[in-house]
Amino acid sequence: SLQRTFRTNVQGVTWSPDGKTLCFSEWRNNRQGIFLTNSDQGAVVLQVSGASDNDFGGVMSKDGNTIYFHRGEGFESYSIWSFDRKKNLFSNYSRGMSVCPVPDDPNTVYCARFTNVGISEIWRLNLQTGVEEVILSSPEHSFTSPQLSPDGKWLLVVANNRSEKEKAENVDIFAVRTDGSQLTQLTYHPGHDLSPIWS
Repeated sequence: SLQRTFRTNVQGVTWSPDGKTLCFSEWRNNRQGIFLTNSDQGAVVLQVSGASDNDFGGVMSKDGNTIYFHRGEGFESYSIWSFDRKKNLFSNYSRGMSVCPVPDDPNTVYCARFTNVGISEIWRLNLQTGVEEVILSSPEHSFTSPQLSPDGKWLLVVANNRSEKEKAENVDIFAVRTDGSQLTQLTYHPGHDLSPIWS
């Protein structure tokens, strides 16, 4: 076990595709920002954002150049942003949060997005053309945290649910095809099941 950061309130850690960089969020000076550090050596931290905004959920593109994240802009209001490491350029795309890039299509991402009644849906966005498609929506569940399978055919998501035996509110893990079909509940534990990833 080797410590890689020496900071407080570190969360949402993700790997770069080549495994050399860690991207994480940190709460500091009443703001949430995105930071990078070397996964082998640690200690030295590069601040990507967070001086005056609230940024969450940094994930890196397949080539490691683009960092996607979402920016909080009020209650249940988030927008998708990216940072180009080579050009030192921020871009803003659309409403949404919990960005999941498609590795073999740099223009496409999946994300979660709140409706006007506070229910979260899963969307697919083309960042080049601006085409936006709802993939998964339900009046009974708020879906979030999409994770694309290695073959690009399925998404893992989490959603609020009600356990059958205890009738208590909890969070469970679901799988769904990327066209929105075959929604399948994977966990039934009465506690909260969170943060699924694919092997």
